[in-house]
Amino acid sequence: MAGAESRSCSCFDEFLFEGCSVLVLGLGGGADAQGAYALAQYLQTMQPTAAITYGTVKGVKGEEEVPHAILVPGLDQLLFTEERKHDPKFLLENVGTQNAPMPRWVGTVLYEQTIPHQNVFGSEVKSPIICRLNTSDAAQQEKLAQDLYKLTIKLTNKPWDLVVGLDHGGDVLGGVEEGGSGRDIIMSRVLDHMVSDIQKSGRFLICLHGLCIDGENYFDEMTEKIEQMIQRGAYLGRYPIYDLQDWLRQVCAGMPSTKTPMIMLDAIDGKLEVKSHYNSIETHEDRCFNESDRDVFGDKVDQLLQCTARHHHKKDGSKMYGPIVPRNWATSGYLFDGHILTDWMRSTL
Repeated sequence: MAGAESRSCSCFDEFLFEGCSVLVLGLGGGADAQGAYALAQYLQTMQPTAAITYGTVKGVKGEEEVPHAILVPGLDQLLFTEERKHDPKFLLENVGTQNAPMPRWVGTVLYEQTIPHQNVFGSEVKSPIICRLNTSDAAQQEKLAQDLYKLTIKLTNKPWDLVVGLDHGGDVLGGVEEGGSGRDIIMSRVLDHMVSDIQKSGRFLICLHGLCIDGENYFDEMTEKIEQMIQRGAYLGRYPIYDLQDWLRQVCAGMPSTKTPMIMLDAIDGKLEVKSHYNSIETHEDRCFNESDRDVFGDKVDQLLQCTARHHHKKDGSKMYGPIVPRNWATSGYLFDGHILTDWMRSTL
């Protein structure tokens, strides 16, 4: 793969070692599943002996059954699915024709079913693992944290050495619609609790792919939040999404252009409109771009891109413009210490 061949020294190198046990989890569900899969493959190329499990989150309101999902034996907050991407009956039911190239993209376990499945550490359980998450039920969140810990003990007889939470856009830092109650934020707290308080070992990292591309934040708001992370020593480095793109393209073919992985791939491919102004939540063109501008990380801005507008609306009901961001933001992954990040979020919300 091109990504594996072109990779240079990575900010992940210090966290990976021979035989380490790694969990890579998409924090918000939906297309975060695709990002978690690509990131897991990227980490596997860096440490071929690592035992890496990938997964995502499914929002639930109670103990309702999740269609097409299978409970992990003995761990009732964890699920997995059968890989059904090439099943003609499945395609007929979900798309309407046996010759359809892939499933219709909807907010169900279809996201997970289109990702290549793997046995988890040689067992019958399969990645991607799906975490049931009720954002308003603290007791359920505690059960989920315990089950994630029990999973690694059950399969490897040791705690996770590294837990990585993946968020597209950055709404794990709060945003215009979900504020402090979104799945990304709650799930990051579950993972932090699991690593810090239950297993009491290992490292917890959070990766932000494509800063602001989800429309939850704009350039100025995100800059202020990242400044807080840098001041607290949470920021650990940047890596190019280019290195993950081959795996990401595999599982995103046919996905609408409004989905966050597609916005990143469109930025890499030069398909997003180049702009000369920053914008804000209320104003489409707000402030002029200067070639000497540097972002909060100290990197030269170089070029501004108009991200594809998604589903967010202003208070008056009108649809928000997609954020205008530095090209680096749309095409990079940013790595943070997960414990510092979640601790800061607890203090600000």
